[in-house]
Amino acid sequence: MSLENPSSHEQAIESIVQQKIGAAKILARLDQALFSNPELDQEAVGSIIDSASNELKISPEQLGLLKGGVAQYFEKHDAISKDISEFQEKFGDSWKQEFFKYCFGQNPKGTVDLRIGPMTIYWLCESLDDYALACDEDPDEAKE
Repeated sequence: MSLENPSSHEQAIESIVQQKIGAAKILARLDQALFSNPELDQEAVGSIIDSASNELKISPEQLGLLKGGVAQYFEKHDAISKDISEFQEKFGDSWKQEFFKYCFGQNPKGTVDLRIGPMTIYWLCESLDDYALACDEDPDEAKE
């Protein structure tokens, strides 16, 4: 005979499930907010987290992890933004080609363009060789 209370065990499991659902909903809100406005500042993102964490059931540990992840995101996002600004100032109209060279170690063979997302840089490449280099793939594999 077990001394464990089945209803408290079920409540604990339900609480954990609700916390995980709450954390997932917060991440979805952050994802949507950052993709709709990649230039949101850390204060605005923190406000989204605080507002959602009051509404949704997440643990203090999850809240700490979310805020830590946001801090890391902003460190990386700010570093990329700074690099891009420096390339734009230094190279003018040819900054995208120079940034490609900086990222991949060689000049692009064709025209390249850049789309900057909240957490990623999307390279648009005219040349299949440039695309393969940016994707770290063999050109024959990149054709597919």
